[in-house]
Amino acid sequence: MLLLSTPVISAVLSTPANASGQNGHRIVREIASKHITDTTKLALVPLLDGDSLPQVATWADEMRSAPENFWQKKSSRWHYINFKEGDAKPHYDSDAHHNKETVSDILEGMEYSISVLQNQKASLAEKQFALRFLVHLVG
Repeated sequence: MLLLSTPVISAVLSTPANASGQNGHRIVREIASKHITDTTKLALVPLLDGDSLPQVATWADEMRSAPENFWQKKSSRWHYINFKEGDAKPHYDSDAHHNKETVSDILEGMEYSISVLQNQKASLAEKQFALRFLVHLVG
């Protein structure tokens, strides 16, 4: 009986040790926000639109229920990467970062987001999207 009880008790009392979910994302962002310079914090103000980094951490998860095609059909690809069997590294399409609709994995999503944030011609809305998704993906 003791042998059965120990695994059952352990399973019931254990908690996940990963940084996924709202609390995990926000904790990682809270820690990261304490290491950002004042200059960077000022540059982020218009992009955060009144929110903090921990607050925008779960934005992409919250948007999954939005009816737009991007959120229903394409945004999930930004969260993972697939390898073909036998490949030592993932296939990377360096042109995919030009359009959020063609991003096929997390690496391309991060590249897209960084390129938008660096693009002087990108709109405020595009930069807000890029920052929110990048913050979500990194943590």
